[in-house]
Amino acid sequence: MRSIPLSEHRVFGDGSTAALVRCDGAVDWWCTPRFDASPVLWSLLDPAGAESGYQGVEPVEQADVPAGATAKTTVRAACGTIELWDGLVDGRLVRLARCRDGALNVFHKLSLGGFEAPWIVRHQQRQLLAAPGAWVGLQIDVTGTREVAAEPLREMFRCADEAFAASLRGVRLPRRHVERAEHALAVFEVCTYRPTGATVASPTASVPEAPGYDRQFDYRYAWLRDNALAASIAALVGQIETAARSLRFLCSLDSVFAAPLFAVTGAAAPEEREVTGVHEYDGSAPIRVGNAAKGQQQYDALGAVVEAISVFVRSGGRLDADLWGLVTAIADRMCDAPTECTNGIWELRDARPLVSADLGRWLALDRAIRLGRVMRPLTPRRRWVQTRAAIRGRILGALRYDGHLPQAYGGAPHDLDASALFIPMFGLLDRRDVRVHRLIDVHLAALGDGPFLYRYDPAREDGFGGRESAFVPCSWWAVSALAAVGRLEEAQARADDLCRALPILIAEEFDPADCASRGNVPLLWSHMEVVRALHALDLAELRQRGGPALVQLSRLAELIRARVVSRRPATPAGG
Repeated sequence: MRSIPLSEHRVFGDGSTAALVRCDGAVDWWCTPRFDASPVLWSLLDPAGAESGYQGVEPVEQADVPAGATAKTTVRAACGTIELWDGLVDGRLVRLARCRDGALNVFHKLSLGGFEAPWIVRHQQRQLLAAPGAWVGLQIDVTGTREVAAEPLREMFRCADEAFAASLRGVRLPRRHVERAEHALAVFEVCTYRPTGATVASPTASVPEAPGYDRQFDYRYAWLRDNALAASIAALVGQIETAARSLRFLCSLDSVFAAPLFAVTGAAAPEEREVTGVHEYDGSAPIRVGNAAKGQQQYDALGAVVEAISVFVRSGGRLDADLWGLVTAIADRMCDAPTECTNGIWELRDARPLVSADLGRWLALDRAIRLGRVMRPLTPRRRWVQTRAAIRGRILGALRYDGHLPQAYGGAPHDLDASALFIPMFGLLDRRDVRVHRLIDVHLAALGDGPFLYRYDPAREDGFGGRESAFVPCSWWAVSALAAVGRLEEAQARADDLCRALPILIAEEFDPADCASRGNVPLLWSHMEVVRALHALDLAELRQRGGPALVQLSRLAELIRARVVSRRPATPAGG
């Protein structure tokens, strides 16, 4: 059987964990009872690993959405065309099957467990038989597998799908590529751990970024960066309560300064370790669980947190004492933080004096100052203002007039980093400033491959082997940056090209040479940047049509609408 590309997967979840199903109906990734639990199905990483699949079937059709409460797949077997319907119910994987044009007669094959613990089931086969059009139900949990009555489960699946769809109704979608935005919000919902409101960076671990090398990491944790971005996006589309839920998780942490990532429960993330006995495809090793970034310092992520609170308030959210306390704590820390070597959002294993760290510090202080000016006018802000000015001066001192900005202070001018696009995205320079246009042009030329963008020169030594592919979030930053400075046609063309090239379930990276997805999938960050970029396009179009006044009028209308929606009683699922 051919190797199934990452793009030919769909993800479904129940608010505690998620599973991936391939186009041939095999579930090849599932952790239970939580996202960060040990995998019990994991052939996504190892062809000999545990999976739940069907014997002798060929792909026909997949669900036309990347993520949901359930997933539907159609395959073909000797008995005819088989419809599969999969979901997670109370910690169990439930699989429904029926033959559309004949009697169902197919073998389900299962291996379960065996990742870091003993096997629960090895190479079990179970024959599924049913009359034409009749459903058969199969339940899989940590004790094994058994057949179950299908009809009650169909009703549960229907209700779960309705509730999932209801959670996405009433959102304020961008004007362009509406379906892409809907897909992104569906992935956001599946990647959310409902008990705490935390979002995982990805439900998968150790999917290689460069097959055959050592670039594989565990993303099943809640990063400050990703939770902040998710809150920003939820606020932008009018999901104020969803945004509040993400921000409440950040407020619940003992300290946002302790680490850039946490377990979805809010506890400390586990230490990174290597798993033996798992043989990654194409010889990619090692397999890692846990994440060494938990011990790093990321000022860029703290800037994203204050930006998220700012977007939340501008969109109609309430700046309560907890949120304001988080803003002031971060702003004060940014004033006190020395200029030092950090690891940054790329989580470099060797810390450097990164310019992106100062971009994060500037962003945190700038947004704190703006919030304080409007919402907390009695708060002393002199130190914030002075430090913001000093940081801005240091960044612009490193920016060459021709647009080159090195990744690290003192670095070679041509050692560029895509995070420089934060300057136009967040307004550190005016959009009419010639330097910001040169910065965009230089970085897109040096790091670009068609509409895609690399984080930094992929040939540069960064502590790992192999050549990584284009980084999908950075590719969307290019759209946001061009839109922010008024280069609307270029931004639209890039967005159109990206939407044509990318699959509906987006991974961390994409190889433009062979059109293959790389790294953990789905990556929440990739999907959230889609929505942020499309929203930036909307703002740029408004500015082009009516100038700043129309943009402000539109924002006022959105604010009023958000406050009305936030006061409206919730409608029960299915109501």
